[in-house]
Amino acid sequence: MTEALSREIGKQLEKLKQSILSHNEKGDIYGLFSHHILAGSAEWREEWDVLCDEDWVDKRFDEKNAYSISSLGYSLHNLSSESSKSFTKAFDLLMQRDPFKGSNSNFDPQD
Repeated sequence: MTEALSREIGKQLEKLKQSILSHNEKGDIYGLFSHHILAGSAEWREEWDVLCDEDWVDKRFDEKNAYSISSLGYSLHNLSSESSKSFTKAFDLLMQRDPFKGSNSNFDPQD
């Protein structure tokens, strides 16, 4: 019984790992979250490639996209001061947005 249970748990953990690793690409917000949660796990550390680099900033950063801003913010400690300036500018723009813009400002999913 214990061996069968251990095998099943192992299978489920492998499925979880594959699901998480499917988001293992630079700037993927779900991958960055997983990287943060699993940062203490040495066995996964070498498999991660989610932190943004200068190439990602130059080619993919979108200052009008909240996910993109979050991805850059998470990765700032690895990047140049120019990237920090881009983040600051984009974050300032994000803070100026009206979160309830438009006519539909209630929380009813039927509207």
